[in-house]
Amino acid sequence: MAKLTSRISLLPISLIEIKIFLRVTHSDEDAFLVQLVKSARNFVEMMTNEAVTEATYLEYFNWDGESLICPQMLNVSAITLVEYLNSSEVWTTVTSPFEIWPGSEPPYFRLISDEEADNNALFWAFLTDPQGDPNLRITYKAGAATIDAVSEHFIDVMYNYCGFFYENRQAAAAPKFLIEHATLNRKKSDI
Repeated sequence: MAKLTSRISLLPISLIEIKIFLRVTHSDEDAFLVQLVKSARNFVEMMTNEAVTEATYLEYFNWDGESLICPQMLNVSAITLVEYLNSSEVWTTVTSPFEIWPGSEPPYFRLISDEEADNNALFWAFLTDPQGDPNLRITYKAGAATIDAVSEHFIDVMYNYCGFFYENRQAAAAPKFLIEHATLNRKKSDI
């Protein structure tokens, strides 16, 4: 599973845009609306396995040394760091011996040939005898680098998500309250 390590701070929908869309004229709920947009972005990413805005991910792989590697996020733009677990069970950084296979759907990380990665002798030795499980971790970037590059489909889904949860915000909050209430009652009855 890919772990999000950093993300650009800009949201694909600004506070002003979401307030206009939802016809909100006051500023009492600004913090809530920003959280709603972040939640919408996370929802889209979870449902599509694509980063909406540029983010950096760390992902672990149990690699056999031969097969292609398929990252969880589908819109990878760059590999930034490759580390392998050496025989001393220490994560060791190497100059990236992988490239994003051009035109592959979904994107795959493909091993570059020996001649192009001669400076990674220890890594190539590792390939003959992979250690541990997982034995490889790759940090990569995925998503649109600018707000203008974000897919219109993603933006539409985010607006709809925000509209639904804003309109039903009181009903959506009820289950959390009920869970807390039930937990408190259970604790009282245990006494």
